[in-house]
Amino acid sequence: MKKQNTSRKDDASLPSFTQEELDEIVEEATIDTYGIDEERGSWVAYLEDELAFPFPVRVIGYLAQANGVDERGGMVKLRVMSEGAEYWVNLTDCELVDAGGEKNRNDLLLAAYRNWFSPGDNDLDYEEI
Repeated sequence: MKKQNTSRKDDASLPSFTQEELDEIVEEATIDTYGIDEERGSWVAYLEDELAFPFPVRVIGYLAQANGVDERGGMVKLRVMSEGAEYWVNLTDCELVDAGGEKNRNDLLLAAYRNWFSPGDNDLDYEEI
């Protein structure tokens, strides 16, 4: 993949969503699932149906085109293409390109997945060992 000049926008220019918006997508994506494996599989099916492919993404500083989603190695991954080569990349390592601060459906879906994948510290359950 060819590395691009990718100075990250400040957080004020990135689309932001309310916790309610994120929770609504998480509920839609994981309804009637039991356990992490079913939830992950449900996310793949949901994102496959709901994401508007293809779309440009930035993967750790590299520009690529997202063309699909699948579960690989126990992770939800995007199939991306860059300079004629295809790669499977963890969805959490991808960022939409040039949303221009505007909210769109793909932004919301990726933000909701990230929120589900890595909840805030207040949402974590700890078990004493």
